[in-house]
Amino acid sequence: MNENLKFIDKFDKEKNIYEMITKLAKRAHDLINGAPPAVDTKENDPIYIAMEEVLMREGLRKNE
Repeated sequence: MNENLKFIDKFDKEKNIYEMITKLAKRAHDLINGAPPAVDTKENDPIYIAMEEVLMREGLRKNE
């Protein structure tokens, strides 16, 4: 199983999960429409790429 499936558990529960999911959806939509990924990843799915970007931005993942 992809470890990004549990990425929400890595965030502080004080954060607004709805807001984070909305931002992920918007970023995935941007990726679908041709925006370049902001991280190097093996993933091809825009949702997973957006998750990787959030994890990177939050300092929870190193760029591989």
